[in-house]
Amino acid sequence: ALNLAAGESDQSGGSVTVAGGFGGEAGGKVSFASGASASGISGSIGMTTANGKASGDLIAATGDASAGDSGRLLLSTGDATNGKAGSMQISTGSSDSGVGAGIMLSAGVANNAKGGSVTAAAAAGTDGGDMVLESGAGASGAGGDVRLLAGAGPAAGGNVQLAAGAGAGSVLV
Repeated sequence: ALNLAAGESDQSGGSVTVAGGFGGEAGGKVSFASGASASGISGSIGMTTANGKASGDLIAATGDASAGDSGRLLLSTGDATNGKAGSMQISTGSSDSGVGAGIMLSAGVANNAKGGSVTAAAAAGTDGGDMVLESGAGASGAGGDVRLLAGAGPAAGGNVQLAAGAGAGSVLV
């Protein structure tokens, strides 16, 4: 096993920094890979912040670009030949007091072009996958709202379209 750990302190604990080297044309890469297995499950990679009175942030971000495209952030699970491909779950923690944590998906602003889009699509199959937008139930008050809002614009506001698939699909309101 290989263990990298910074020193302890009564004030601020030591830091661990892993960085690729500077390059005149391309900077060096930093790669993390778990171990392979000949007949079982490959190793896992875990990234967590430590518990505390307030826990730290976990940040995954690409760098800014001054004269080109900035890098992409790709999250994907692997294909499965003889099984079920892995799923992806994004969830926030529960709160004992105060408002529950939210999840925000937002596309980028464009100063001189069309803004970025947000697309959520279920997959095709022998039967197409479902897409569910559901607000939370209220234990002792009102349930949450579901809102579909088009943006305003000086020339024309955006549209909201509800359409069933080709065939015998229908829209139920």
